[in-house]
Order: sequence, then structure tokens, then C-alpha cells
Amino acid sequence: MRKSPQDSAITEDDLRSYLSAGAGDDFTFELSTLSLVDELGFNCEHSGFYEDPVTGKVRQFDIRAVREARGLKMYLTIECKNVRAQSPILVSSVPRMDHESFHCVAHVIDQVARFQSAGAAYLDRAQVLRITSAASIYQTSRSVGKSIVQVERRNGEFRASDGDVFEKWSQALASGADLLHRAYKAPADAKGFLCGFMPIVVVPNERLWVAKYDDRGHLIAGPERVDRCSFFVGRKYPLTESREAPVYEVSHLEIVTQIGLYDLLTKVVDTNFRSNNFFSKHVLEHRIQ
Repeated sequence: MRKSPQDSAITEDDLRSYLSAGAGDDFTFELSTLSLVDELGFNCEHSGFYEDPVTGKVRQFDIRAVREARGLKMYLTIECKNVRAQSPILVSSVPRMDHESFHCVAHVIDQVARFQSAGAAYLDRAQVLRITSAASIYQTSRSVGKSIVQVERRNGEFRASDGDVFEKWSQALASGADLLHRAYKAPADAKGFLCGFMPIVVVPNERLWVAKYDDRGHLIAGPERVDRCSFFVGRKYPLTESREAPVYEVSHLEIVTQIGLYDLLTKVVDTNFRSNNFFSKHVLEHRIQ
């Protein structure tokens, strides 16, 4: 009996055809993103595993990155979503409210050394600084995402789903909980260090769109292509497994193209004390004395 093509063994040529048809594009996009982050001076981990703090299941991350300089550490979790032109990402946004206008920075310190040098004990190894209002990179009334969908056309009808995108941004957040635990346990002296965390989802250039609404739900601008959009999440993560651990609140997720990722990492997430970035001078003024 003659075997059908479906029953035939997969050959090298078959696999090459499979990759040439675009099946390898997702991995290629992930590697190009990794290269971009690495070239900007971040120490990267690629395609590792962690335990989800909510489900307890072992999950895989795309990219983790950290950059350290002058008593500052910036931790990133980056998930890559290689969406096609036929199914771009659409973010619906509204003006950011006052209580959403903040980001957090943790000050990690060796409390024993601090006690010996200053005569004042710390209740914990870390304290979380909440940077608000105009001092935050997320300012009131600026556009902030509240809904993310992937839009495509099937049989002449538009369909939108959020499942695949939700999986990516939830992974970026869950992986960050593990990084925050790592930051808490990192070596520190009596002066300590400031650290921040940002979850990021990266999509290809020209595949990210934003529609802007007013607070009553009226479309006021767009949809238009953008390279960066912040999305409010307001998720809280304890810095250790202890019930009394200080809590770090992740206010926003960043959704970017590769162009937007470069812009974000060079202008906002940097350690050069420029104005309006994650480690602005205002943040340094809040450093625990």
C-alpha cells in the first residue's frame, strides 16, 4: 500500500520549506530584539524558565535584562509577539487619571551596616518609593491603554481577540515577580542601591495602532500607528515570600515596536539622571537617608 504525503517522513528539504514559509520568523524576531537590547548595554538572559508565582507552574520567558550603573539597577522582562500585517495590535486608550500617574522604585540596603553606621535600624532590607504626578514618567491626562486586541479579517468580517496578547503581557508581569525577588536579595552596602522594574511587550514595526477616546467613550483621535504605548496594569508584588514584605507596585506595561523599544531604553529607561526618565533627579531626592 502506497503511503500518502501526510504519512511520509519529514525530510531536511521539508523543514527548510517550512522555515522559508515564515515559520522561523517568530524566533528570528525574538533574536533581533535580544540583539538590540544587548547592544544597548543590558545584560540579557534568553529563553529561560521560572516558576509562576500565581499558578506555581514552570513557564518560559523570552528575554530578561538588567543594567547597572552608579548605584542604580534597571530590570526588564521582554516578551516578543511577532504579529503579522494581517493581524496588528490595536490599543484603545483614555486620558490617564491621577491615581494612575505613578511608578515605583525600590531602595535596597544592608540594614545591618546601616544600623552600625547611622545608629538607626530599618524595618526591612528594602523600602519602596512611589514616584507620583509630574515626577513620574506616567503623567496625568496623558494617553494610557486600557484595552488590547489583535484585529484580523476572516471571510470578509473583522474579528478581534485578546487571548494571545494577554498571554504575552501576563508572562512579562509574572516573570518580573521573580526578578523583584532577585533584586531584593542582591548584595548591598550601607548606602544601598535603587532599582526599578518594567515589563515590555515588543511587536514588529508598523504593527502597533492606538485609538484615543475621551473619558466618556467618544473616539477623539486615530486609529494611528505608533511605536510606543503604555498600558495601565496596577499589579502588586511583594519583594519576598514573607507576608510582611514591602510591596512593589507595577503601574504600567510598555507595548512597543522595535523602534519604540530603542527609544524607550535610550531615553526613559537609562541611568544618566536625565529629566523625565525612570531614575530622574526627583527620584534621587527621595533616596532614603
